[in-house]
Amino acid sequence: MAKAGRRARARAARIMRIRSTAATPFSRGVALAEIGVKKSADEARADGNTQLADALQATIVTTAAQREAALVPRPPPENESGGAQRRRRMKELQAERHRNEGDEVQAAVCLLTSPELAEWSERMDEFSQVLTDYTARVRAARLTGRG
Repeated sequence: MAKAGRRARARAARIMRIRSTAATPFSRGVALAEIGVKKSADEARADGNTQLADALQATIVTTAAQREAALVPRPPPENESGGAQRRRRMKELQAERHRNEGDEVQAAVCLLTSPELAEWSERMDEFSQVLTDYTARVRAARLTGRG
């Protein structure tokens, strides 16, 4: 339990450092991942689960404007090789499929660069860890009769 507390304090300190630097640019990958985190926090709050909603909300480091800007498609790079053009076209087709299904976020994720996709994945791992930690706390409280 002490280890989880240290992790939470370290994460809070990191978030505060990031938030204190207002001009810090954010990765599109992080911003897209946080759209999902924000949606989950809103759903938890709507379901009356304010503890989980607050825990998720506390991890969000991007602004609403940054998250919205991450959805805007970027123009293709100039002087792209034939292979890169084909890979980009495949990604665009995947994105179009998700867009047609009404999933703008997943469509934008399809178009991320490799470094952005790695950052998206890392942020989603952090989100999963928050959910895991929260679930463990709830189960522990139930077992001890405090939940």
